[in-house]
Amino acid sequence: METVGLIGLGNMGSGMAGNLLKAGYSLVVHDLRPEVVRDFAARGARASASVADLARLADVTLTSLPGPAEVEAVAGGPGRAPRQHAERVRLGRYHDQPADPHPPAGAAIPR
Repeated sequence: METVGLIGLGNMGSGMAGNLLKAGYSLVVHDLRPEVVRDFAARGARASASVADLARLADVTLTSLPGPAEVEAVAGGPGRAPRQHAERVRLGRYHDQPADPHPPAGAAIPR
């Protein structure tokens, strides 16, 4: 089974992470809030040190982020990477941003 990487453990991302763990997937997680990452690590997920670390460990990368600016920043796309993610990220073999209300931003992410 492929390893799934999930960036963003807010309301939607936490639910996704919980369901992936219940389904038996190998899961690597990252969030700006270390306490949330620790919670999922205690439930069986692997905590990543950075977005770049997650991208190296995952076969499939999912994001659950607030909007296109955050997606672009995490992916190292057209926008500048935020201070929290200074390294440019090359996403795994596949990337998906669920329920993205701004498809052009998602389409600009290098795959």
